Amino acid sequence: MNISKRQKQCCSTHHSALKAETLKAIQYTLKLKKRVALPVVDTEHKQLKLYEVQDISELSAGYMGIPEPVAVRTLNMSLNEIDLEIIPGIGFDP
Repeated sequence: MNISKRQKQCCSTHHSALKAETLKAIQYTLKLKKRVALPVVDTEHKQLKLYEVQDISELSAGYMGIPEPVAVRTLNMSLNEIDLEIIPGIGFDP
């Protein structure tokens, strides 16, 4: 994986059974001392909120069992702060 020195903030989703594995990419990005944001599903307002994580241990099972940041311990991030977004998928239909 080649993550440029220009990107300071990265956003990704954590994998689930239906998505490509992202844990190694998240850990690698954290090792490079980049800021990493992961989404938390807000079912009440039907939206995703981004929260910064500094370690994988800050995640717990969230919506549909997908690991999410524990929102009370992490910092909310804006989309305007994101330089690189990783969106995993198994397949796409053009």
